[in-house]
Amino acid sequence: SAYAPGHGCGLMTSRDGSPSIPCVHRAADGAFRGAYIGVIWGVYFAPIRPESARVETHGARALGLLPRLAQSGRFVAMHTIGFASFLGGYNALQCTLERVFGQESGMTPLVTGATLGAVGSAVLHVRPTGPRIAVGAAGTAAVCYLFKSSMLSSSRYSRGHLASARRVED
Repeated sequence: SAYAPGHGCGLMTSRDGSPSIPCVHRAADGAFRGAYIGVIWGVYFAPIRPESARVETHGARALGLLPRLAQSGRFVAMHTIGFASFLGGYNALQCTLERVFGQESGMTPLVTGATLGAVGSAVLHVRPTGPRIAVGAAGTAAVCYLFKSSMLSSSRYSRGHLASARRVED
């Protein structure tokens, strides 16, 4: 894929000559979207109940605003980083594989989901085992495939619907 002359902003041309977005830009977009999803998720589900924020300090129980805010801040940061990493990685790998297999290939979401599921299972578990990693890879691959196939079928329907509507108008 070479840069398309005259398109600016680093747009590249795909195999059929149409402009396409570079994978680095798609990865950054995924990371940005993941970050704001993570912030919203983290703030909504942050553990701010008093019973969840008890902190042991020198044998006495401390229950104050500062420990609760610190715990909630860590919770939000963890989810922000997690969602940003997952969606940024997903978009980067998805874009790369689309260039290899083709944009509408069923292999792309399966391979992307399995790869990210295996990495996530290996990193997030305290003691990752082969079966845990395999289950994580299979589960994430299935979710990615189902999501992508539902998006493809809805976009095909809307494209076909619009094309038939244009023919009726003519």
